[in-house]
Amino acid sequence: MDISRPYETEWRMVPRRYVAYRLGMSGFTFKRTVTVWDKLHPLTVHQESKTVWLAVGEYRGERLEVKGKTDTEAVALWRDAAKLKGR
Repeated sequence: MDISRPYETEWRMVPRRYVAYRLGMSGFTFKRTVTVWDKLHPLTVHQESKTVWLAVGEYRGERLEVKGKTDTEAVALWRDAAKLKGR
């Protein structure tokens, strides 16, 4: 990884998820796939602070961002928000 580019991402395999370590940023980011109404949707989950996680993804062409206290809660809340949009 080139240190001259502080936001370059390095992906490493971790059991059950990919974790991206970003130089110069607090927390970490990983990708997760969520099923909503039998369709798979890729999400990016980022730790903004110790107890704030942000789940971001597109559903029907619209970007949804949801915050939660844990990574699992943020993903679950994103899934619920997408289901509400799908009605």
